[in-house]
Amino acid sequence: ADGSLAAAGVVTDLFAMPSIDASVGLETDSLDLMSSLLPDVDLDGGPLTLDLTVRGPAQQAAVTGTASVRQVTAAVPRLNISPLLDFAIRLPAAGQGTFEGTVQSGVGRGLLRGSAMLDESLQLAVDLNGEKLLIADSDTLSLVASPDLSLRIDGAITRVTGKVTIDEGMVALTTGSSSVQASPDVVIVDAETNEQSRPQSASELDVRVSFGEPVPVTGY
Repeated sequence: ADGSLAAAGVVTDLFAMPSIDASVGLETDSLDLMSSLLPDVDLDGGPLTLDLTVRGPAQQAAVTGTASVRQVTAAVPRLNISPLLDFAIRLPAAGQGTFEGTVQSGVGRGLLRGSAMLDESLQLAVDLNGEKLLIADSDTLSLVASPDLSLRIDGAITRVTGKVTIDEGMVALTTGSSSVQASPDVVIVDAETNEQSRPQSASELDVRVSFGEPVPVTGY
């Protein structure tokens, strides 16, 4: 009811050195699977299309093809925004991929581009360029920003660089709770902390934030 799936393939030398030559095509307007991966986001629209080819020895088969999501609204109730997404992924070779997409939020528009290498250690490069994107539009936080950011992940090392211009906004803390909660990345060290259990990773953040217009802040 929500789409179609077509698959065809051949497996040769099944009991000795199996080899696969198969293709899979999918088109659907149901985004339930993607929604389950993003519990705080409500996805609507589509279609989602997938066109993959799998060839080679079963244990090292090369996956190539394309995937795309078109005209999808990603509502984020907590921020009161519903950006419109258009996204395409290309897999030119096994373990490699490139992607690009656009995002529209408010009157702004952004471009997202990147590449990934999925081998023993994840390598990911993502660039986001946008102008006057609506980031939040709630009673406590309203932000319109123009990002120019680069994300690089090389194994356990993550780097974020670039700049963000806050074009306009408002922060009102008076309607929120007065209690302060620790953010998820805070590590509390005490006598029982096992130093060996900490993740062996490194993060670098070098982002300049500037303001195009004054942003009023009210709070405690």
